[in-house]
Amino acid sequence: MHSKLVQELDELRNKVARLEAEKDQWLRSEEARLRIEARFSGVFAGSPIAILLYDLDGKLVDANANTLSYLGLPNLQIMQAWNLFESTALGPEQRAQLARGEPVHSRTAIDFDEVRRLGLYEPQRSGAAHLDWVIVPMNQSGYMVMLHDITEQVEAERELQKREQLFRALFEAIPYPTILWRHTGSGQFVLDMFNESANEMGRGQV
Repeated sequence: MHSKLVQELDELRNKVARLEAEKDQWLRSEEARLRIEARFSGVFAGSPIAILLYDLDGKLVDANANTLSYLGLPNLQIMQAWNLFESTALGPEQRAQLARGEPVHSRTAIDFDEVRRLGLYEPQRSGAAHLDWVIVPMNQSGYMVMLHDITEQVEAERELQKREQLFRALFEAIPYPTILWRHTGSGQFVLDMFNESANEMGRGQV
């Protein structure tokens, strides 16, 4: 009788020890999960780009503050009615990519004056915004959308193109044969461009 009681006590102690070990393991796992969540929350909230999270059905789960400024939104409630898969920015090929679990990358321009005129919502921005975006499937967790505002970059590129066109027009308007050579950095020069007057002179010498 005594030995049976001792055996039962030993089994009980072992069970308690196992439960304590499982509890400690769970606590460590929970602490690690909370640290990861806190780290992600910090990155999510403080990210210099807009980040949106969608569930598997394409419904918005969360979005950071930059989403509001990038899209000129007064609040996130407006986006609750927008389904990711109904976006006009997604074509058939891009939808097929997402279905295969592949990321989709593209660029979109938003005319906020047109948005206001159509009454889609009252944007907090005016003019046009150019957004570079990527949709990343997250296995069974849903989708993450990242937006980067490249409006300044696009406008700078357009201004550069205008300047280049102006320079080309002025260069071609020079009435004298004009040739530009470019230094390669190795002590050599290569022909860069020449105007129509130089072209005509070259043809006349053939």
